[in-house]
Amino acid sequence: MRGLARRLLRFVPAARRSIALTAALSTVSAVLVVIQAGLLAGVVADAFLGGAGLSHLTPALLTLAGVVLAQAALSWAVETSAARTGVVVVVGVRARLRRQARSRRLSAPVL
Repeated sequence: MRGLARRLLRFVPAARRSIALTAALSTVSAVLVVIQAGLLAGVVADAFLGGAGLSHLTPALLTLAGVVLAQAALSWAVETSAARTGVVVVVGVRARLRRQARSRRLSAPVL
């Protein structure tokens, strides 16, 4: 993380958990993409190069469908977590700004 992101984490420590969750979900999503690519390559190789029939490919196709569904659900979870992280940061920064504005108004001399 670079300067601005580190400062935002200092201002809003509650965002750390959301960022960690988003990172973990993204990592699992990347692993599923690799698994999906391997399954798809296997199905294509068996079907076109190996001459396998549909009955032989059915288990691999069902597994591939399950991985695709898991990937879709995980993508939704990553997007939801990222949006929540954004909201947490914005709310935290706004609250800090309000506190600073109030303290400056209270300490400012009355003209």
